Amino acid sequence: MPYSQFTSIHTVRQQLGLKVTYRKLFPDIEEMLPSEFLSQTLARATADQMAYFSEKSRSEAIVFPILNELRFVYENRISLYSGATIEGDKNKGLNGECDFVLSQGEQGMEVEKPIFCVVEAKDNDLSLGMPQCIAQLVGARLFNEKDGFEQVVLYGCVTTGTNWLFLKIENELVTIDKQGYSLAKLPELLGALQCVITTFIDK
Repeated sequence: MPYSQFTSIHTVRQQLGLKVTYRKLFPDIEEMLPSEFLSQTLARATADQMAYFSEKSRSEAIVFPILNELRFVYENRISLYSGATIEGDKNKGLNGECDFVLSQGEQGMEVEKPIFCVVEAKDNDLSLGMPQCIAQLVGARLFNEKDGFEQVVLYGCVTTGTNWLFLKIENELVTIDKQGYSLAKLPELLGALQCVITTFIDK
């Protein structure tokens, strides 16, 4: 089954042999100020609720600009893919399309070295997207291993556009952040995203 068919934490525990815990992932966040371009882009997108009509509109108007800001800040040392396919292990259902993937290295035609997967929350419910995101991280790790790139720690996020919830997988342990982040506190949200990126890449 594809990633989207992982619909509960119980399923990922049982089928993927994972343990799940909850704690604060980023205890020392340094806020990151948005560029004027990002601030204006989000202000226009959220005016009159334009960005909230559908998952697709939230994706295009909010999520992509925020992730692309990181790619700009890190001067193309990370790459961003929308709707990319990550084939981890079809026999385990760890395959399919990912909403957004951040990878190490310059932008290319295909995903290489994925480090961060973002899932858009279904029905604006963060909990519904969490099992799918966990499955994607396991798939991304297997994908990396097949390419000879062993990355023990990978990060993920589930978002409604307005609200963001992070998680981390390390070996067989999944840690879900006890703290959520909000578009209303954009510098803090960008700071959390920066914490993820600096795990792999020094600015």
